[in-house]
Amino acid sequence: MISTAVKKKEAIKLQRLESPFVTLADIGRQVGVSRQYVYKVLVQSGIPTLRAKMQRYTICKVCNQRLENSLAKVHKGRCYGLYYYKLVHCYNCNATWHMKRAVLKQKERRGDRHIYCSRSCYFEDRYQQ
Repeated sequence: MISTAVKKKEAIKLQRLESPFVTLADIGRQVGVSRQYVYKVLVQSGIPTLRAKMQRYTICKVCNQRLENSLAKVHKGRCYGLYYYKLVHCYNCNATWHMKRAVLKQKERRGDRHIYCSRSCYFEDRYQQ
């Protein structure tokens, strides 16, 4: 018959090997023992006591590649330009230029149906007779 102490030791070892990002205190709460006891069991069995650190990275919204050690949404350079600047056309004269993504979102929230290159195009289209 296996004692409860042996079962707890096996549970601690299994928990650490299955989830290396969990703290010793969390393992102790799950098993029902103290953090110090978890540390002692792991040291005796030769299992690392320090929890693994989660790597910080994001995925580029344009090219879907990893950005290491960065909280940015996109890579610098080409991906930045493609994400933050959109190609638009004037509704009146059909001129083409790049507009900031934030400005386009603002126009969308405001309810603007058309994009104009200048105030003169806006008035010309709006008050045409």
